[in-house]
Amino acid sequence: MKKILCFGDSNTWGYAPSGKRYKKRCRWPGVLAKQLAPAFTVIEAGLPGRTSERDMPYGDNDLILPKLKGLVAEHRPELVVIALGTNDFLSNVNMTVEKTIRNLIGLVGSIREIEEASGQISEIILVSPTEILPEGEFTPMFNAPQIALQAIEVENVAAQNGLGYVDARQHAEPDHNEGVHWTESAHEKFGLKIAEVVVDRLASPN
Repeated sequence: MKKILCFGDSNTWGYAPSGKRYKKRCRWPGVLAKQLAPAFTVIEAGLPGRTSERDMPYGDNDLILPKLKGLVAEHRPELVVIALGTNDFLSNVNMTVEKTIRNLIGLVGSIREIEEASGQISEIILVSPTEILPEGEFTPMFNAPQIALQAIEVENVAAQNGLGYVDARQHAEPDHNEGVHWTESAHEKFGLKIAEVVVDRLASPN
């Protein structure tokens, strides 16, 4: 059975606009798992607050690169989905787009290092985040224009490195009242899109 690792932030974790967590079947990795079963198993590794560099509370021991390397080494997935970038532009983090891109390149490089050691090649899909809606409750917490600038840069990294790419803005939309986290229908739509790209990057599960 082939394995897919989904590594991301709160929208990968399944944070609902209500403040609760969606049930597994409703989260986009769960939608992905259902769509590609039984040929694929999906490993969920989302965490609220995760940036392209650190996990909350953003201390010295919260770097995500060794965590991603550990997950890849443990599970040996055939494909890794990296869906990060939104929290880089929280007001208390406020990275530049250039820094986010360097971090993503570093994450891709860490996966390639493990491949060289193990001999197993993992396909990688990069996901650029959805935009922050202008009137949402959470909107003031983010530097929304910077998030919107990410997509073209993430797409360039994917193209230059032979990776898969999905622009989440085209397939998921945040809740209009909250402004950041996805609705259940957005998770469904996005999970189906990722499934389509997975099949394109790997062999058909049928």
